[in-house]
Amino acid sequence: MIMDANKTQERVGSIGGRCFFDSNNTTRISSQRPNPLASPDGNGMIPTRFPVNDLGDGMYKGPGVDIGPGSGLGFKGSRFGILKWKMKKIDWQACAGVTGLAMLKNGTKAQLAGNDGSRIQKETAFCLQRNKDKFDKMRAAEKQKFDDAETVLNTLDQIQKENSLGTLTLESLANYFSNLKCKVSHSYMIYHLSPVAYSLAFPLFIRTFQGWDPLQNPSYQLELVSMWRQVLESDHGYVYYAQLVSQAILPAVRASSISNWDAKDPEPMLKFLDCWKMLLPYSLLNTILDTIVMPKMSDVVDSWDPRSETYSIHDWVHQWLPWLGRKQKGLFRMIHIKLGEVLDAWHPSDASAYILLSPWKNVFDPEAWEQLMHRYIVPKLQVTLQELEINPANQKLYQFHWVMSWASAMPIHLMVNLMSGFFFTKWLQFLYNWLNKTPDFEEIRKWYKGWKDLLPQELVANESIRAQLSIGVDMIGKAVDGVKIDPPAHSLNYSLPGMRSLKPWLFEAPQTRRAPAQNYQAFEAGLYPCWSCY
Repeated sequence: MIMDANKTQERVGSIGGRCFFDSNNTTRISSQRPNPLASPDGNGMIPTRFPVNDLGDGMYKGPGVDIGPGSGLGFKGSRFGILKWKMKKIDWQACAGVTGLAMLKNGTKAQLAGNDGSRIQKETAFCLQRNKDKFDKMRAAEKQKFDDAETVLNTLDQIQKENSLGTLTLESLANYFSNLKCKVSHSYMIYHLSPVAYSLAFPLFIRTFQGWDPLQNPSYQLELVSMWRQVLESDHGYVYYAQLVSQAILPAVRASSISNWDAKDPEPMLKFLDCWKMLLPYSLLNTILDTIVMPKMSDVVDSWDPRSETYSIHDWVHQWLPWLGRKQKGLFRMIHIKLGEVLDAWHPSDASAYILLSPWKNVFDPEAWEQLMHRYIVPKLQVTLQELEINPANQKLYQFHWVMSWASAMPIHLMVNLMSGFFFTKWLQFLYNWLNKTPDFEEIRKWYKGWKDLLPQELVANESIRAQLSIGVDMIGKAVDGVKIDPPAHSLNYSLPGMRSLKPWLFEAPQTRRAPAQNYQAFEAGLYPCWSCY
């Protein structure tokens, strides 16, 4: 049924909420639930304006929607099926009032919109300009991508042309890719040109370094390799550089070291590593040290016999310390064992042992060095000091010199214990016996000073050694004053760990003698005649 404008009515209904047709005959459905308090007739209907066409029999039709018992939108007894019954109960005057308020509201909005028209126009113009700038940038970026792609393709075409003609060299190829990396750096990464450069350079590298002896000519093509490192060095390109150098350089180094290099002459290999240290990837450097250098050195150390070899092993092993570091720990253990074997038959009169061992003091671990000294050197020096005789009339010092030659190499606590337990006990006993006779104090002073001057500086500076010397000075002071001298306490054995230096002046009258340090200095200065004045 077609209805004219006069028959078009404003009706209010609810389909689970609010449903209406606007002025453009567009169906709208609101989710608002019925509210009895807000409806004009109290039946829970929210009045809303919408024009519909009455088709009769409870059917109402609007554009795009059929509402009624037979519309299929509901079933008998539901809210959808009783729409006609509800619409008959509408208070049309109340509906007209609501409609007037809605029109007033819409008019107020239009007035406000008219007042803000200039602001809206400005905002619209700004948004349009911003979008235009954005599109211009996007268009420029796309054009740049196209230009970069064209540059890459042209360069690759030129490389392919030279390669087919056989005129392509590593220098020209590196220049091509260096220029691409500078001009189109972003596209260089996007198109993954590093593997392309690697695949083109690999056969040229193999051809260039074929027949090269790195130990004879270590600086060969360093500038060329440095150029290729810059070409392939990127987020992922360094992997390709490492592969390129490994496959071109490593075989030459391995072949040259096997045929021409003697580990006892480290200079050629060290010179090669020094030239290439900035160009060799870390993994490749470790491969050379672990698979080429270390096996060669292990073979030489294994065959080394310190009793028959004329060369000092430290002369060439120590040169590898900056490169190998703790990698040589296994070699050091092997050298330690061999040194122990030769020291079994060693006598302190043989100075070659010191020459052989002393360079290893700062190379071996402190524990390993102390173990070597304690096991092989200290027992021999103890026997030497036991055989030493104190005889001012005919003093032989060669045995004492044998022991003192180890003072700089041996850990200080081992040397202090050795001297305290096996030298000063004998030295103080002799002094005690001498002072109980009719001594010449000037001669005793010279004798004392002579022994003190024979001690190395590191021993004289030690507190325990100075305490032993102070005991001797104190004994001499008592003899000068005519005081009875107690025999030296042999229980003051400084070789026993944990023993403290006893203060011998505690046994004296407190106000008849100055402190041992003062006695010690005065006696060395020859002031012993005035000893009792203090």
